Amino acid sequence: MVKPSIWLAVKDCVDRVVANPNAILWLTRLKHQDEYTAEHSVNVCLLSIALGQRMGLAAYELENIGISGLMHDIGKMKVPPEILNKPDRLDPEEFAEMARHTVYAKQLLMGRSDIYPGAVDVAYSHHERLDGKGYPRGIDSSKISLFTRIVTIADAYDAMTSDRCYKVGMSSMEALQIINRNIGTQFDKEVARQFIGMIGMYPPGYLLEMSNGEVGIILSADKGYQLKPRVMMVLDRDKNPQPEAIINLAMNPTDGAGQPYKTKGVYRSGHFGVDVGEYTKKGLRIQGFDEME
Repeated sequence: MVKPSIWLAVKDCVDRVVANPNAILWLTRLKHQDEYTAEHSVNVCLLSIALGQRMGLAAYELENIGISGLMHDIGKMKVPPEILNKPDRLDPEEFAEMARHTVYAKQLLMGRSDIYPGAVDVAYSHHERLDGKGYPRGIDSSKISLFTRIVTIADAYDAMTSDRCYKVGMSSMEALQIINRNIGTQFDKEVARQFIGMIGMYPPGYLLEMSNGEVGIILSADKGYQLKPRVMMVLDRDKNPQPEAIINLAMNPTDGAGQPYKTKGVYRSGHFGVDVGEYTKKGLRIQGFDEME
């Protein structure tokens, strides 16, 4: 998981990005069109800065990539809401219109002296692929910038793990597995490696569902046991509240039926009706959670 010190540095950079009056103006306009897209854009901004910080980008580059992440979906302001929020699969004509959000973004941002110029390229290119099978131009890896590669992964991860009115977001683990499977074709190998290492398979503060149906809150992991964290169990196999108990997967604990606990999926707070924040208010200590909030 992202270290608390990294989140503090990212927060400072994000504060500077969102204090930019031009960025706020664009974000406000986007929120009026579609609240989810505006929230998603802030998340991509945050993830992009965190990843850039992990990859050693300079302070001014972090600000620029933050602006790029914030502006990457600005073209969706011109996509009809009925297409943007359609609960079913888009037909070919609708998909073509959705894909035009990259072109619309270029048209909106091109020539604006109040926005970092590189943000135009990111907004125009973040759906391109290394293998040349992306859109809108079908360019290959030789023409895709580092900033675009970073924002592309942040965009895909947040989209996959976010709840929408028509779907429940997939688990963090599932999203990272999809990113890993598409390294070299859709995602840059080194950027993906850094992103997976940053997020972590079992991030503290997230919910962990076990194969037997029980659910717990991930607390921390002992050094050398990042794949076997400590977990506070809060729901039973039927997803009903159960007496809270902390287990350490590194010790290979067993459930009430005598079966070893096996992990199934990782989810954001709010899934299964569990608000992790409520537990922290009651004094639950989660590694790095306070710094991430």
